[in-house]
Amino acid sequence: MKIKQFLYLCAIQFIVLATSLGANAQVYNYYFGNIHAHTEYSDGNAANLSAYKRAKPCFEYAKVSQNSNFYGISEHNHSMAGMLLPNFHKGLLEADSVNQNSVFTTLYGMEYGVISGGGHVLVYGIDSLIGWETGNYDIYNSQYDYSSLFQKINRHPGAFAYLAHMQSTDYGNLLTQPYNALWDSAIVGLAIRSGPAFSSDTTYNNPSTSTYNARYQDLLKKGYHVSVGMDGDNHNITFDRATDARTVILATSLSRANVMDAYRKLRFYASDDWNAKVDFKVNGKVMGSVFSSNADASITLTITDADAETTSSIKIWYGVPASGSTATALTSNTNSSSISFTHSMVAGSSYYYYAEITQADGDKIWTAPIWFNKNSSVLPIELVSFTAEKRKQQIILNWTTASEINNNYFSVLRSSDNLIFEPIAKINGGGNSSSLLNYSAIDQHPLTGINYYRLDQYDFNGEVSSSSIVMNVCTEKNHSIQILNNPSFNSLINYVMINEISERATVQLLDELSNVIYTEQIFVEKGEKSYSITTAHLSNGIYFLKFYFQETNSIETLKVEVRE
Repeated sequence: MKIKQFLYLCAIQFIVLATSLGANAQVYNYYFGNIHAHTEYSDGNAANLSAYKRAKPCFEYAKVSQNSNFYGISEHNHSMAGMLLPNFHKGLLEADSVNQNSVFTTLYGMEYGVISGGGHVLVYGIDSLIGWETGNYDIYNSQYDYSSLFQKINRHPGAFAYLAHMQSTDYGNLLTQPYNALWDSAIVGLAIRSGPAFSSDTTYNNPSTSTYNARYQDLLKKGYHVSVGMDGDNHNITFDRATDARTVILATSLSRANVMDAYRKLRFYASDDWNAKVDFKVNGKVMGSVFSSNADASITLTITDADAETTSSIKIWYGVPASGSTATALTSNTNSSSISFTHSMVAGSSYYYYAEITQADGDKIWTAPIWFNKNSSVLPIELVSFTAEKRKQQIILNWTTASEINNNYFSVLRSSDNLIFEPIAKINGGGNSSSLLNYSAIDQHPLTGINYYRLDQYDFNGEVSSSSIVMNVCTEKNHSIQILNNPSFNSLINYVMINEISERATVQLLDELSNVIYTEQIFVEKGEKSYSITTAHLSNGIYFLKFYFQETNSIETLKVEVRE
């Protein structure tokens, strides 16, 4: 293969992991925050303070904490920790009410699982509660089935999983299982420090001493693409004030979409210091990048601290992806805020690099890795991006090359299982080129569910090279719902549902403030069937009937008016 990838990189990615030239030209800002916290909607507010019974005042508290630009609340997903389905949806709305682009970004998600068995996973980007308790979920998932959980996350483009206080046997013994590309696509990172979970300190002077550095190294040596963050995991009203540890993201501007994108692209790192900015690059590529080059790895790192705190040491670690061997120290220096090093490499070799920084006061910083492959030969093409974007019921495929040598054509291939690929389009290449060339193809009839795409590039002499794999999800609407009496006059809402498949669904009735006033789990059989919901206890007004379909992970909302 002339387009070199790491073998384990033939995984599912919403955007090909090789960072584009344009993206690396971006100037990133640094934003500081935390995505692991709880409110009284699950088991937060341990002190039972009356002013903090809801998520909104908790977000507002974090908003005025020092050096807090974004904040994520991840409620426990089950009733044993206090979570009830209606409160999860209230939390989503309350997060929206505080979110303010360029000022303060809010995220609302869940902490899936139980710590006594299985492990905890933070899930963001899915506005539905995933669970196993009857009547207490939007999307069903068997309690200990983490493989299914990661697949569900993959079906929601932009969503991600983040591993909380990871133990060596968590998530169905993930670390003893073979590398799994599906899981790698869902998981973006883990906490390298967590807590102190039940601290009530609000003076920023109660730092965590926990460390999950060994789990970080374990995941990297298996081939997983992950970064690390700092977790508050607070169960008291201390949001970003018990400690000055922060997760730091690199984004062009502050918005929910950009915070989510930074996590998905692994542009984040863990810092005990709340305003330390780390510029870590390999051949000009930012942390989280995966790329190839004909040159050796040129590593640079610079630390900027607004408080003028000095750096006592910088250590660069490196390892071979998916080798099973733990990373070792490549180079280091002391008493300097920067380091520069060129790693002489054998052509065809692959490494990942990350930095561990210690400040003079003992604070530690761990960066995201950068994955790099030195090409074994001159590439026929230099592929800088390959994406799959859903538009209505079509998948738009776009790719860009920076240079081409003897390039005849591209074959676009699709798969339903990431194993067997079939061609769906042929696009002529540019022959020989040293400038950016843009290509596109349309999959007009994508498969229902996950679609995997690959580019095969053909030289004029018949040689073939394959790209990394991208994916997208096409959810076909399998149902039709019609309310038969709208407005409702007879104390009943009557509706008929026509379904092309049999599937489970959660039905909710919400008022205009999105308060859930009725919930029912139903099994929708294939074909046509009528249903009724009593409204005798309701006041006149506007309501919303919301349907969550489990098998297709789809949601539909209908407006209904209730009158006497």
